[in-house]
Amino acid sequence: MTMLGQGVYRLSEVIQYTGLPSTTVRGWFKWRSDKSGHGPLFQSDFREMGGDFAVSFLNLIDAYVAAFLRERGVSPAMIRRAYTILQGELHTPHPFAHADLRTDGDRIIREKIDASRDLALVDVVSKQMWFSHMRDRLSHVVYGSATRLAEEWNIAKGVIIRPDVGFGKPVVKGTGVTTFVVANQYRANARNASLVAGLFNIKVADVQNAVQFESGLKRQQAA
Repeated sequence: MTMLGQGVYRLSEVIQYTGLPSTTVRGWFKWRSDKSGHGPLFQSDFREMGGDFAVSFLNLIDAYVAAFLRERGVSPAMIRRAYTILQGELHTPHPFAHADLRTDGDRIIREKIDASRDLALVDVVSKQMWFSHMRDRLSHVVYGSATRLAEEWNIAKGVIIRPDVGFGKPVVKGTGVTTFVVANQYRANARNASLVAGLFNIKVADVQNAVQFESGLKRQQAA
């Protein structure tokens, strides 16, 4: 896969954006040094080059959704098994970046039209059916209507990640200006949000959102 328009993220960025422990993220994407365990859950869309390891936007969303499921009590074994099954059913290497995922806490399910044309929920492991009262939707991810795959992640208030905007880095929503640049200019200009807003032709609230987001990343990195 070409890197152009796909977003390129180091594992340290995946850790920051998802809030997952570093050991979890690294275990999901890379073999342990002693080659023990089940091996990586996800396969990067990019080849490792010169010791540098990076993943794509769809890899990032796979990890975000797995984190979402993990937080709701879905076991690692169930996450791994469902991911493998969904790859075949959805004909995509990125099933967790697909629009039709749901969870009820211990089963991973996806939308499917049943024989009566009612929207139902299917357990991807046991195939047992549920109806669509399950509403635990990943509302922060925007999916393509044609591909049904993730195209945008509203990662924080006023901040989005799109693989085709700002080289896939977090940007002020509705612009191509990265939050990193805005936050740096804010600090370089005596924390004058109005001045920075004028520099980038954005709102003061956009500056504040960008600074808050970047500050959160720094706190997480320092923790």
